[in-house]
Formats: sequence, structure tokens, C-alpha cells
Amino acid sequence: MEVDVRGIILTDNVDLNWLNELTPRYYPDFVKFVVSTATNRVVVGMDIHASAQAFLDEDESNLYGGNIYRDGSIVYESTLNIQKNLALDHGKTGLLSRIFKRNSGNYDNPRIIVDKDLIETINAVLFSWVKI
Repeated sequence: MEVDVRGIILTDNVDLNWLNELTPRYYPDFVKFVVSTATNRVVVGMDIHASAQAFLDEDESNLYGGNIYRDGSIVYESTLNIQKNLALDHGKTGLLSRIFKRNSGNYDNPRIIVDKDLIETINAVLFSWVKI
């Protein structure tokens, strides 16, 4: 593992128990993660997703973020995802209106990825390192 204040780049496989031990690092209920679809690398345990971008020193266009909760559930929510969601909506109707509603349905959140193909791509990288 490559450890830094900006997160932990996984170089070995980890499991949910390992992530749960890491969880109190910044948040009591989840650990943040960022995957690079270009290099198949995963960073976990950062305070903000943008820290992983600096740590990986990669173009943001290949990075996707989310949160893994203690029970193993995943929410693909990050400021890294906003521009990609807007690009996916280009030429389509209604994608952003279908984005997962949070906070009791008070707003649509463009930080959350709901595109199934993109989630499969993210999961292919994430699950190659993290066993949930």
C-alpha cells in the first residue's frame, strides 16, 4: 500500500473488514474511494475525493469517486463525477432527472452516477482490488 495524507493507493487486495477498520479515519459510516479506469488503480481513505486526483497525478476524466458504507453498499457520489454526468446527458433527455435523489428527495444530485454501464466499468476496477 502506498499511504499518504491524500489517501491509500491499493497495491494489495483488501476486504470489507479492512475498509471498516479504516472507516473512522475521516467518516464514521463510510470510506471514500476513487478509481482510475485508465490505470486500474484505486485510492481509499481520503478526506475529499479530489485528494486522490492529486495523489494519483492523473487526468480527472479517468477518475470516478464514491463511498463504501460499513455494510458494503456503495454510493457513486463525488464531485469528480459531475462533468461526466453532464457529458452523459448531452443529447439525451432525462438522465439527470433520473439521478438518485438524496436528502428526502429535496434535490437531484449530479454528483451521483446512475448510468449502469459506467457503474459496471467502475466496479470492474474497484472489485479487482476490494472484495465486498
